[in-house]
Amino acid sequence: RFTALPLLAPHRQDHIDAAELRNRCRRAGLQIGTIDAVIAQLCIRHQLKLLTTDNDFVLAARYCALRVWREVR
Repeated sequence: RFTALPLLAPHRQDHIDAAELRNRCRRAGLQIGTIDAVIAQLCIRHQLKLLTTDNDFVLAARYCALRVWREVR
């Protein structure tokens, strides 16, 4: 099913930037997971909007250029 979607493999710099993102969030009092930070960084680098139900991404977007799509109810 997902073969039509491109695979976004992280580069070394994505991991470095994700670690910086985690540190920025941690200094602000927000703890995000390593994989979440890598996903966020990939979205930032590729200028993608993240579709998620995970509120951690919404909170992390306050401290970086991550764009999150949320359904407005």
